[in-house]
Amino acid sequence: MAEEAGKASGIEKFDSTDFEFWRMQIEDYLYGRKLHLPLLGEKPEAMKAEEWALLDRQVLGVIRLTLSRSIAHNVEKKKTTADLMKALSEIDFDDEIRALIFLASLPNSWEAMRMAVSNSTGKEKLKYNDIRDLILAKEIRRRDAGETSGSGSALNLETRGRGNDRNSNRGRSKSKNSNRNRSKSRSGQ
Repeated sequence: MAEEAGKASGIEKFDSTDFEFWRMQIEDYLYGRKLHLPLLGEKPEAMKAEEWALLDRQVLGVIRLTLSRSIAHNVEKKKTTADLMKALSEIDFDDEIRALIFLASLPNSWEAMRMAVSNSTGKEKLKYNDIRDLILAKEIRRRDAGETSGSGSALNLETRGRGNDRNSNRGRSKSKNSNRNRSKSRSGQ
């Protein structure tokens, strides 16, 4: 169950950027697997204490698998699902900090955009949603114009695994001297 929650659920790891969306996803996931009772916070009267403790711990584990490393470290001492969800709902970065983190995470090809945004705000605080919308609009324009290359994309969070441009010669490699050695052995030399 834990492996399934981490991979097949399709829930993005919560990194404090959009708690409400993440909460909706995790609640739907847990309800779909009939693991939602610990979200309510109280043990049903008909359930034994041992069953409740096990169910609560299972749900706690599923939720932890959907947390980013930094968030998980901040809530690792929470021992119940209700306590964990309460702590997660209280995690909130200042909007300007989130905007700065977002700008700093852009690839180097976005340096001009990063500088333009930083210089245009003046004394106003940066707003995460405004920065996100600007970046997404620019990314869409780049894609429409055919300018984006995989790693220069703002929407490309990570490039991992095998690429499609692997060597098409998938057989065993041959040494350069193998043909020469064969011809010598055939001619009796």
